[in-house]
Amino acid sequence: MITIYIFSPFFANELFGDAVRGQELIATITMGYGLVTAATSVVLILLGIIFNWGDVLHNSLLPYAAGPGCTTLLSGWGFASASMISVILLVFMLWALVLSGTVS
Repeated sequence: MITIYIFSPFFANELFGDAVRGQELIATITMGYGLVTAATSVVLILLGIIFNWGDVLHNSLLPYAAGPGCTTLLSGWGFASASMISVILLVFMLWALVLSGTVS
């Protein structure tokens, strides 16, 4: 809503100077973003399918990796360690990238 009703007229009239040429530029930029979105959506769908195939492969090999009676324990440890590592990486990214620009 803000992009359509506030930013676009401001950009066309004030920043560019000519309302018609500004709206043409906004339409061209929007079309470019739409084409990029369409192109990357195919890649994201393919990556999602490949990721699901990896899940199926790992789950089908879990009984052979864990041994009898340990499947649920190994699966739980795997999920818990992956969640813990993702939280640690998230905190590191916050510290390294976001808080590094803070002025003290």
